[in-house]
Amino acid sequence: MTQYRATKKKGGDYTVSEEGNWSSLGSNTTLENWTNFDIGIGRVDQLIMDPFDSNTFYACTPAGGLWKSTDACASWNITGTDSLLTMGIGHIAFHPLEQDHLFATTGDRDALGTRSIGLIESYDGGDTWDTTGLSYNLYDFKRIYRVLIHPTQPDTMYVATLEGIFRSYDAAATWTQVYTGYVLDLEFKPDDPSTIMGVFKDMLRSTDNGDNFTVITSGLPNTSLIIKAQIAVTPADPDVVYYHCANTSPSTFHGIYRSNDGGLNFTVGATSPNMYGYDQNGADNSGQTGYNMAITVNDTNANDVIIAGIRPWRSLDGGQSFSIMTDYTNAYVHSDIHWMAMYGTDIYACSDGGISKTSNDGTTWNYMNNGLTLTQYNRLGISATKEYLMVGGAQDNGTSKLNNTEWKFIRGADGGQCRISRQDTNYIWASTQWGSIAKSYNGGVTFANVINPQVGAFLAPLHMHPTNDDTLYIGRVDVWRTYDAGANWNQISSFSTDYMEAMDVSDLNTDYIYVANDDQTYMTADGGSNWTDISAGLPADNPSDIEISENDSMKVWLTIEGYTAGTKVYYSSDGGANWSNISDNLPNTPINCIVHEKDSPDRVYVGTDMGVFVRDNNMGQWQPFNEGMPALPVNDMDIFYPNTKLRAATYGRGMWESDLYTAPVVGITEKEAIEMDWAIYPNPTTGLVTITGVKGATYKITDLQGRSIAKGKVNTKANLSEQAEGVYLITVAGQTQKLVLTRD
Repeated sequence: MTQYRATKKKGGDYTVSEEGNWSSLGSNTTLENWTNFDIGIGRVDQLIMDPFDSNTFYACTPAGGLWKSTDACASWNITGTDSLLTMGIGHIAFHPLEQDHLFATTGDRDALGTRSIGLIESYDGGDTWDTTGLSYNLYDFKRIYRVLIHPTQPDTMYVATLEGIFRSYDAAATWTQVYTGYVLDLEFKPDDPSTIMGVFKDMLRSTDNGDNFTVITSGLPNTSLIIKAQIAVTPADPDVVYYHCANTSPSTFHGIYRSNDGGLNFTVGATSPNMYGYDQNGADNSGQTGYNMAITVNDTNANDVIIAGIRPWRSLDGGQSFSIMTDYTNAYVHSDIHWMAMYGTDIYACSDGGISKTSNDGTTWNYMNNGLTLTQYNRLGISATKEYLMVGGAQDNGTSKLNNTEWKFIRGADGGQCRISRQDTNYIWASTQWGSIAKSYNGGVTFANVINPQVGAFLAPLHMHPTNDDTLYIGRVDVWRTYDAGANWNQISSFSTDYMEAMDVSDLNTDYIYVANDDQTYMTADGGSNWTDISAGLPADNPSDIEISENDSMKVWLTIEGYTAGTKVYYSSDGGANWSNISDNLPNTPINCIVHEKDSPDRVYVGTDMGVFVRDNNMGQWQPFNEGMPALPVNDMDIFYPNTKLRAATYGRGMWESDLYTAPVVGITEKEAIEMDWAIYPNPTTGLVTITGVKGATYKITDLQGRSIAKGKVNTKANLSEQAEGVYLITVAGQTQKLVLTRD
């Protein structure tokens, strides 16, 4: 059964329109900065060459889907993963006998950015996808890391998961758990696929097709000292197995170990320097191997091995000694390596910046990102007057700026909140992790760092005054305000020790400020002289965003992150004195941001981990607003009013825009209203649903992307028991309205 996108809903029948007309704003190529120095585009977790065609490659990304190149990585196009419930693809494996037949693990392999729906399968090179017998509900919070297919008996398959190792003997239709415990990596012995090796920290080995596994300890370190390990094998010498591992805290390089007898016994190789850290000499005491590390071995030379943490290091003597392959000024490769691969004389590195390639053993590297749209944006800032002028703060790839059709990198580190002046579009504020801020008066060509009065959250709030460019508000533990562009700061609150997660300053009256940390929510109506705790009526869950009405400073919305069902969006019409829970039918997914459309009937848009939803006073519930956009995490939104565009910063596919919501115009006669008398029940349903209406009429059930699920005559039952949980639309022939059906 094909599992397409379907956001889960609660509630009964209501009229819904398929709204939004989203299109991508990019960037879809490696960015340049003002000195023409290439900067990354976004994270790629794995790169695999098609075994049937050496010009075809697949790139797995944590939140941007699976991408395909048919010209040896010179250009890229998205595959059919845009129709899935999740945009994370961690690993792929190819059927050894059938070209274009492949399997993919879903979800973010190295972090928790996207959830998994299990193992999926394609027969057409990724254009379309089916679920397999190893399928997860999006809210099961399960993780799957690796899939292996037996090279001569392809109906036999193995997967490594958070729960252990599973085996299938019927081409992924059914699965049996053969090992219990977290397993991150799996490999066949190259000349004997009945021998399977796996690892998280313990080195596992089976010689009977996975019936029994033995923990190998000979020559290996005490795993209580280890946070994570990986293994690698090579057909150049099937008896050679490498095991490299990281210390627990800090997660520095512990060592690399080599077996010459197929993984039974190991001897230690290099144990220094710290090849997982930032220093190009390995002299530091840092690392982040809980997030990223990589290893690969040459297919024709078992002594040629590359390992990586922040940057790649290479050994030509079987792991006894290593040399760094890149640095930050010459032969540059973006930091944080997730995957290394050697194909012939080409070496590839997959990093937080995308795909890098060298064909001369690392003397020079080139980005291979053309066509990839992968940037994981945290925040955006748009011009109020210039249509295509905007800035975005991106995870791992700094702050970038769109000017008409050209994107440029303007500031490094992890990009956070950023703003463009409403008066002078050359005046830009940008921030990085923990609230470090800088200002530019020349459109981002250069930045001057500004004194940071207090450390803040990783993505600390920042707001510009609507009419005075020198006045800025920042949220740290407290609220700080400057009247002189950051030369001096005034603390205007005295809160707890918790970092502020959300803040908004009213455009109508800047004396009105609302803020929230993980414990409490406050507001002031006098510019910070007095604060009122307005937490009563709000849940204990962490806040993600606050939005003040563009028309009334006493109206405010607050959104909640996390996975507590029914606690997503709260609204107050009296400055937070009273709150109403308006979560209603929103799916149980984090709500990341909210924006109010001015001069509307209190219309707001929320960005979630599964796209955008809209609601106003004339709607009974939330409506999906995702036409044209995959199920992307949306982290920030703003409205460009001169041409009524909603802009969205997504975490995995760059920037997007859509026309604003247009309320439907409904006018029907009494006779038409009588003829429209039709209904569906039960709703929600677990399988069978009855559609009633005028005798002889026909119905059609579609998913949210318009794909036909079922059709038939009214006054009969439709069976949705084999469909994914989520929302479906029912249309009766001759009617213009559609009803929403929830499959639980």
